[in-house]
Amino acid sequence: MAHAGRIWAESTPGIGTKVTFTLPVEGVVLTEAPRLPTPATAPITAPVPAAPPPVTIITTPAVQTISVPKPKPTPQQITDPDSATVLVIEDDHSMKTLLETMLKTVGYKVLYALSGSIGLQLAATENPDIILLDISLPDVNGFDVCARIREFSSVPVVMITGHKSDKDVVKGLDVGADDYLIKPVNKAELLARVRANLRRSRVPIEAATTEPSLKVGDLMIDFAQRKVTMRGKNIKLTPIEYKLLYNLAVNTGRVLTHEQLLDKVWGVGYEGERQHLWVNISRLRRKLERNPSKPEYIATEPGVGYYLPSPDQLES
Repeated sequence: MAHAGRIWAESTPGIGTKVTFTLPVEGVVLTEAPRLPTPATAPITAPVPAAPPPVTIITTPAVQTISVPKPKPTPQQITDPDSATVLVIEDDHSMKTLLETMLKTVGYKVLYALSGSIGLQLAATENPDIILLDISLPDVNGFDVCARIREFSSVPVVMITGHKSDKDVVKGLDVGADDYLIKPVNKAELLARVRANLRRSRVPIEAATTEPSLKVGDLMIDFAQRKVTMRGKNIKLTPIEYKLLYNLAVNTGRVLTHEQLLDKVWGVGYEGERQHLWVNISRLRRKLERNPSKPEYIATEPGVGYYLPSPDQLES
């Protein structure tokens, strides 16, 4: 039916179509029809997020520290607190290895020489605390090595001999050795002898006198400096010789028995070892006396012991 009105349409791409019409009826207003969305003409593709940049992961191997517990000392592995340096002069490789093992198990530092000449060099340059010296060496015999060591050092020397011969023992002590060991060497005895000789050479002598020095005739002993002079000449003594003279000096005029001197100078384990005493008395006399066969200062009480005469006794 004709209505004498108007109709028109407006289309906006992407929004929709607007249709407008009018009617010639007074008082009637037609509102806009809702815009219908234009169908998508192309598929909408969701954006793909960009891939993150590559990450390089560097791994470092873990370092693991393993603590090995120290073995507890056994009766055969008691570390010696001195940690002394021992020079072994021995040409027998198996014997050298045995001595080295015994000494190192208790903490000693070990130097070794396979000949007497090398041993002399090490004794002079390395200043060992004690020397273990075999008698039988390929170039210089042990007695000569010991005598030459005594020319420049008072380090304790322990001679090692293959058989117990009084002649060898006396000769070794006579040239300046402090002690001796008989092969085969027993570990307990070896360590005991080493400790005893180190103790005698290192531990200060207990003062038995308040006097700083003693003068008897031409003999002067400075206890503080451990210095001995005879007729104004310095006398070089080994630790054993000095300790022996010291004990006689602080008991001037009093006879000390063989056993008393062995106990005071050498200590436990040397009971009855009178050879040590006799040889060191002989060495002292050679260093101090004008005529060692007729001693003035190191006097003998036959069958008993020895004594250092007092000034009054010496003058009488």
